[in-house]
Amino acid sequence: MPEKNIQEILQSIVNQKSKIFKNKKILSLDYIPEQILHRQKQIEEITKILSPIFREEPTSNIFIYGKPGTGKTTTINYIIKEIKYFLDKQENKNLQQKIKIIYLNCKEGHVSDTEYRLISTTCSYFGKQIPAGLSIKNIYDEFFRVVDYQKANIILVLDEIDNIVSKNSDDFLYNLARKRFKNINLTLIGISNNINFIELLDPRIKSALNQEEFIFPPYNAEELLDILKQRSDNAFEKSVVSEGVLEKVAGIIAQQNGDMRRAINLLRVVGELAERNNLNKLSLELVEEAEKKLEENIMLEMIYSQPLHSKIILYSVLQNTIKTKTTTTGKVYEQYEQLCKTTKQKPLTSRRVTDFVVELDMLGLISTNIASYGRYGRTRELSINYPKQIRDQITTYLRGVIFR
Repeated sequence: MPEKNIQEILQSIVNQKSKIFKNKKILSLDYIPEQILHRQKQIEEITKILSPIFREEPTSNIFIYGKPGTGKTTTINYIIKEIKYFLDKQENKNLQQKIKIIYLNCKEGHVSDTEYRLISTTCSYFGKQIPAGLSIKNIYDEFFRVVDYQKANIILVLDEIDNIVSKNSDDFLYNLARKRFKNINLTLIGISNNINFIELLDPRIKSALNQEEFIFPPYNAEELLDILKQRSDNAFEKSVVSEGVLEKVAGIIAQQNGDMRRAINLLRVVGELAERNNLNKLSLELVEEAEKKLEENIMLEMIYSQPLHSKIILYSVLQNTIKTKTTTTGKVYEQYEQLCKTTKQKPLTSRRVTDFVVELDMLGLISTNIASYGRYGRTRELSINYPKQIRDQITTYLRGVIFR
């Protein structure tokens, strides 16, 4: 039987209705369910904090912390969606004009690479563009003028807010925290994977922010299973998910880090493998195959999205563990400083590098352990457990980024 050419393969895909997926979008990471499971308490408390905006009164700022995949962004986007729906139903259309919500993902380079980009992106939501070439003082003056002109209650959501500080400094938060607007009330919602983020800020900023804080814990196996069942019922055709598949996916992710996004991604890849191989069922064997495939992809994607200094630190760890299984933060910092000097980058302080090390550990990109050396004190030991092929691939990529 002759092999199909690309045109025939594409045409067969177009003509063939999926036997596996009913609505694949439900397994996308930006999908917001009609009901958010196991975050009802946080939803109610955050909504109550924001409720004064409907009376045109100031509210507390909100900071949300938690490891990746704990539902932070999904929860906030769900609350935003519900607020907008509530406003649309109100007979008082003036109220709609009095509340404006801006969501920015600070992980995106075009948003927060520089203070100018962050300010310019925020102003673009109001149909205004900050002119290039202004001094930093004039940029802030123009920014505050544009914001104050809105005469509305503004909710500014800064997702991955720690990237503002790591890419630039905490000047933006300092200027925002100390500004007193004449015509508006501005509420800041900061979302961070780093539970120690607020401690990294200047004490003057912390005292001025007047924030309420929430920590989102990782999901356990039972909670992950509930979420997977909710998504599965609407994403897949009836009876295509074999018994035990959802339980296995939930169990795998719960043992790792309870990352809901990884659980949903894993389930999606299982479905894609079944569809690609023209199977009628999602099986336990496919879960194992999908886990291996996804583990490699997720690791690489996380590394690609890290800021430059995080990549330099990771490369330093890789270089220091070529011959030995572990290294120390001290040795990594020495290598990091040398790399910064070679590439003409301004090195961060050892404390900031340690913060990045902790974040890399949280993401599962490195492993850390506090080791005691008796009277010589304690130190943090670092190690990496990548398969050789992945390690070589990551090393080559980081070398290309750092020395380009």
